[in-house]
Amino acid sequence: MLLPIKSVSVFMIHAAAFVAMLMYEVVNWIAHLPGASIEGIHLNTVQLVAIYVMIVAIYLVKLNLMLNPKS
Repeated sequence: MLLPIKSVSVFMIHAAAFVAMLMYEVVNWIAHLPGASIEGIHLNTVQLVAIYVMIVAIYLVKLNLMLNPKS
């Protein structure tokens, strides 16, 4: 009676494990690209706040474009 539920759960476990392994491999590959390391970079508070402001601004512009597409 529970065989279909068990087989679905086993499939979901294998699918989740595959996705986790794939994500690990992609991040590992990105880490080996030239310039992927941020070692030796020292930001002061103003620079850090400026980076955060830029990230939020880009996010808001993208969100605005998604919510108000030009027809």
